[in-house]
Parts: sequence; structure tokens; C-alpha cells
Amino acid sequence: MHLDISMTSERLPKPLKDLIEKRVAYGLSRFGHTLGRVHIRLADLNGPKGGVDKRCSVSVWLTGGGTLRAVIEDSDYGSAITRAIDRIARRIRDHLAKRHSGRRRVEDKVRRTVQDPGDTD
Repeated sequence: MHLDISMTSERLPKPLKDLIEKRVAYGLSRFGHTLGRVHIRLADLNGPKGGVDKRCSVSVWLTGGGTLRAVIEDSDYGSAITRAIDRIARRIRDHLAKRHSGRRRVEDKVRRTVQDPGDTD
């Protein structure tokens, strides 16, 4: 898994970079084999005014094809990062479960066809 981190309008502070790396390692490591690239983008939507204006966007490119995205806005970067990683982890889990169950249905159908080709008597 390749991790890219960017921040608009200011330089990414080291403690924030460390927090992101820790959260990604904790939240996404179980999906490592299916993740090609993870891009995290942080933005302060309205500058020093305050409020719920810190945005964390997480985009994940899957090795089997496809992209998933989660965007969270919160009052501080730490909360936005944590919630965005949690959300993208749920989306990856759901996507993989859906893809796996579809594959299983096709395999079961093929197996039934091979085992019971029909009586020709």
C-alpha cells in the first residue's frame, strides 16, 4: 500500500503526519493486500474563522480495480482523520464482502451445473 498525504494552504505538521500514519496503519492494515494506493487530503475550508471547517478526504485505489472515497468535515483535524479512516475502512470491508459474495454465487452455480448436468435418460 502506497500512502500519499497532502494539505492545502499550509505545510503538513509532523505530529499530524504521524497521526495519519498511525491511524492508517491501525485502520487499514488488514486490507493491505487489496489496497494499491491511499491518498489523504486535508483542507481548512474557511481559514482561521473556526467552526466545523477541517476536511479530511480519503481516496483508496483497490488492486483489483475501483476507487472508494470518504470525506469528513469536523472542528479539528484529529477527529476528521479518525472518522474518515473509520468510514473508508467500513466501505472497503463492505465492498470486499459484496465482491466476495458475488464470486461465491457464481462458483456455486458453476459447481451445481458440473455436478448435475441433467438426466439424459
